[in-house]
Amino acid sequence: MRRATLAALLVALGCGGPQEPSGEATEPETTEQTQQAATQQAATEQAATEQSGEAGRCSLVGRFTLTDDGQPDEGPNGEPVIGISKDYTFEAETYRMEGYPALTITGHYELSEWDGHQARIAWTQTVFDGEPRDPHESTITFTPDCDGFEMDGMTYARVPTE
Repeated sequence: MRRATLAALLVALGCGGPQEPSGEATEPETTEQTQQAATQQAATEQAATEQSGEAGRCSLVGRFTLTDDGQPDEGPNGEPVIGISKDYTFEAETYRMEGYPALTITGHYELSEWDGHQARIAWTQTVFDGEPRDPHESTITFTPDCDGFEMDGMTYARVPTE
């Protein structure tokens, strides 16, 4: 019973299925596999933490781009949409969004009111193509791995750093 439970745990951790008995004790091999799985899990958690802000919350610092499947199927009045692009670059408190058709938006942002992977984002000191805009808020929902988010019905993916 103990061996079946341990084998199920190893499969769940991605360490492969149960192995054929070789006549030798399997405890050292099992311990080694468990240690490897723990090391892999720690590396995965560290990578997620590096992409996260305080208390395990996702961070926007970095660059995100609109994904093809993240674009709306129709405009606000039901009209077909043309191909667009949006690239956000977030620093500690400021952001810059460049897109096509050609537009540039800059300003400050702040994440607040966290609920799991969802937060309110306040956009302030916004300048849209050289014109100041009023502050406003949106809801942003991060992916569980913090490598993307959804906002205003559009999906964005983190651009890996080089």
